Amino acid sequence: MNSQLVVLIVEDHPVVLDSLKFFVESFPNVQILSADSFVSAAVWINATKRIDLLLCDVLLPGAMDGIDVAEAAVNTHSDIAVVLLSADPMDEIKGLTDRYSFLQKPFGRDAITQHIDSAFLRLRA
Repeated sequence: MNSQLVVLIVEDHPVVLDSLKFFVESFPNVQILSADSFVSAAVWINATKRIDLLLCDVLLPGAMDGIDVAEAAVNTHSDIAVVLLSADPMDEIKGLTDRYSFLQKPFGRDAITQHIDSAFLRLRA
């Protein structure tokens, strides 16, 4: 069994992406993949054998958004845990939490930590 957690972070704002990487890098045995659009995320989704956790901004540049990324990831990696990120509280109200976890920006280390811990528990189960 591979105990390394594979995390795909999809975020188009470099400062937010760097912050997310910093949070995730603090965990041992984590491989981080990153993308800034649906297109670059799709490359990782299709080329990677296993992705355990997706941290994805809802609003991305281009025609496809973070919800499209989440759906593509779930279709390819059925056991993936998905956390959508948005500064807009209306995204949570739109029913996204029925299918995926949701974090409203700005968020702290504790909020991300809970999702990473949960993904590790699923991986080791």
